Amino acid sequence: LETSPKPGSKKVIMLVGPTGVGKTTSIAKLAARFSYLLEKKYKVGLVVLDTYRIGAVEQLMQYARMMKLGIETVVDPPEFSSALNALRYSDYILIDTMGSSPYDKGKIEKIYECLRDNSTDYTVDVVLVMPSSIKYDDLKATYECLMNGFSKGESV
Repeated sequence: LETSPKPGSKKVIMLVGPTGVGKTTSIAKLAARFSYLLEKKYKVGLVVLDTYRIGAVEQLMQYARMMKLGIETVVDPPEFSSALNALRYSDYILIDTMGSSPYDKGKIEKIYECLRDNSTDYTVDVVLVMPSSIKYDDLKATYECLMNGFSKGESV
C-alpha cells in the first residue's frame, strides 16, 4: 500500500478476509498510525460493514471516539456510497468488513454489492488479511473465493 494519498485525493482501503484474522484491530492500528503517529497528521474516517458480529460496530465506535474519528455504519449495500461521501473530508477512509468463510457466498456477495454500488469517484483498495499460520492450499482457496469477484472499480 502506498503510504500517503496524492495531494487532493484520498486513500480508501477495505480489509477483507476470514473471521478472526484481525481486520478490526488492524483498522484501529492503521487509523492511529495515519491520524497520530506520522509526521503529518491525516484526517481518517472509518466505515463498518461488519454488522454480523456482536460488538463489531461498538468496538470500532469506541476506537473512533478515543481517536476523535468519523465513523459510518453500512447495513445495506446502497448505503455504501453515502457512507463514503459522509467521510469526504478524510484523507484516509478505512473500511472494516465482516469476516467470512471463503465459502460463505452471502457475506462475500454483500461486500461485492457494496463495491458495485459505489457511485463515488473513489477507488477502493481491497486488501486481503490472512493468518500467518495458514496452509498454502487454504490460502489459495481463500484467495480464489474472496478475491475473484473484485475486479471493477477497485484495486487488489
